[in-house]
Amino acid sequence: MQQPYRSALIGFLFAAPFFLMNLVIVMQIEPVYSFVGSFPAIRESTLTPTILLLLFPVGAFIALRPLVANERSGTRMMYALNCIVAGLLMATFVFLFSGIAKDFYKCDILHIPNCD
Repeated sequence: MQQPYRSALIGFLFAAPFFLMNLVIVMQIEPVYSFVGSFPAIRESTLTPTILLLLFPVGAFIALRPLVANERSGTRMMYALNCIVAGLLMATFVFLFSGIAKDFYKCDILHIPNCD
């Protein structure tokens, strides 16, 4: 990729579906909320947020891609913005994934009553 900042932006945008879906569900934004709720596979699944969360490491990989690409001269460049974006995406992924995994384990595996 010729422009490393474009890959940082594209990597950052991979986090958008997770945050947009959470915004729609929490704020109950109509008509999107009703449309998403009309699909039982999405509404009742605990894997939907996890699948959307898996876009974070993909975005981090895309952001880091210019760091591993060799230039024509054989040198590698260090792009600080790409490193920051990839680090933020991975830190957010670890933080959110650990919370979702904890809730999934308590509610779906241990079947604790009144689990939220």
